[in-house]
Amino acid sequence: MHRVRYFYLLSMVLGIVTVACVPQEPDKDPAQVPVAWINAEVQNDEGTMYALLAKKSIALDPKDDADFEWSVETYHLTEWKVNEGRFFYEIIYIDPNNEFIVEQMEVIQTKKGWKRTKYTDLNNFEFYIAHLEPVVLHTWESL
Repeated sequence: MHRVRYFYLLSMVLGIVTVACVPQEPDKDPAQVPVAWINAEVQNDEGTMYALLAKKSIALDPKDDADFEWSVETYHLTEWKVNEGRFFYEIIYIDPNNEFIVEQMEVIQTKKGWKRTKYTDLNNFEFYIAHLEPVVLHTWESL
């Protein structure tokens, strides 16, 4: 009987650890799009930025790889949910030059996963989010 309980407990723990270690992918989680975007931005990775866009921009080279291996570790991410297929995000981060950067974007679900709608920040961002409730998903303190 103790072996069965031990096996059951061990299976649950391993399952939780496995789930916790699976990296998040922008195709499956809309909140990962802003994080993937800022990392691509600091890495000067136009190919990844191009892939994250719903409406492709001619300003980006889809074949361009990252020029740097930097990643953003200090950021504040807020989400506003419109519906199951549309979200707004504001991500404030410290770039490799120790400058504060603010990115505001709309993320939508497409047939190819979650995508940012525009290459540039949204005009009238405050108008779009005025009637929505903000949810802070990541804070400076959650590091």
